[in-house]
Amino acid sequence: MSEEIIFQGKGGFAVLSSKKVSGVEGALLKISNPNSKVNTVAPEAFAEINQALDQVENEKKFKFLVLYGGEGKIHAGADVNMFSGGLLENENPPNFAAVEDFLNKGTAIDLRIKKIGKEKRTVSIMFGERFGGSVEWPLFTEFCVASPETGISLSEATIGIIPGWNGILNVMLKSSVANGLFMGATGTRLNAAQMQEIGVVDRVTEPDKLMSMAIDLAVSNSAPAQSRRRLASEEELWKILGDRLNRKRYQALFDEVSRMKEQPGADPKELGKFIDKKLDEMGKPLAPLSVESAIGFVAKYGSRLNSKDMDLLKEMAFDEAGRCNALIRTHDRVKGINSVLKARENILNKIPLYERM
Repeated sequence: MSEEIIFQGKGGFAVLSSKKVSGVEGALLKISNPNSKVNTVAPEAFAEINQALDQVENEKKFKFLVLYGGEGKIHAGADVNMFSGGLLENENPPNFAAVEDFLNKGTAIDLRIKKIGKEKRTVSIMFGERFGGSVEWPLFTEFCVASPETGISLSEATIGIIPGWNGILNVMLKSSVANGLFMGATGTRLNAAQMQEIGVVDRVTEPDKLMSMAIDLAVSNSAPAQSRRRLASEEELWKILGDRLNRKRYQALFDEVSRMKEQPGADPKELGKFIDKKLDEMGKPLAPLSVESAIGFVAKYGSRLNSKDMDLLKEMAFDEAGRCNALIRTHDRVKGINSVLKARENILNKIPLYERM
């Protein structure tokens, strides 16, 4: 299998190689961030990714595209610090215009890959523990392969936003409307076997075989058989949402930790472990506005979903990004992001108490 680098961005964010397998030629696109240990998507990366996709689109001899990440990840999503800060000018708010541009550019890349997928097979690779945007980018392609230890969570609803790069839309397309709502509204973690059961992942193999399996799938003329198991019944979903939108449950935990914190010799690290254990058992609190937004998105488009209607998919994609962007301007987002970034300042920040629960 011959391979040749045909494009390398100056910033090192995108590298495109040509690959010929059994007489079939295609492209391998590696996306990475050399300036980030967790491979976050840098705003500067979009230009390089688009340059690489230009070549994929224009090269008629390419019959497939494999999307993968440097250091084994496509990326770790957005840098959460981009979303930090309050709402007022004196509260160091996010750069709202920059966030909107960031979300829209990622959404546009998803739509480009979908367009490419009309003429060439597209496959992505993912492994490891993935949250938020690091789940969404592998879902841009038609097919996906993963390793057995892979775990995913569209975790945005636990930090006051919703997926901004079409996470709900793409789960709906790959699996079902019901599973898109479940994953987008609850942030529930799925393992590789569950991902394959619902159709989000097509094949599972060991990490050292992921690329070869992705290429095999890319040059195949058939689609893998997929199941479409429903993750939760409607009754089960509403029960989960009811529990995790119940402020009183988390207020009780908050009060318990507050008392423990006041005890002589209280160790913040041990308190943090205690909180993590409790939240694993209870499920992290969900931001009410995030849940409302996810439900609204699915209610608006669920019955109209059509994978062949690119105009509709474009409308849906930018609607989902727009809903995420709108939530950036809410107190739910402030509390949710603080639960991630400000836990070291005050361990109680790990338990966000959303107002409308």
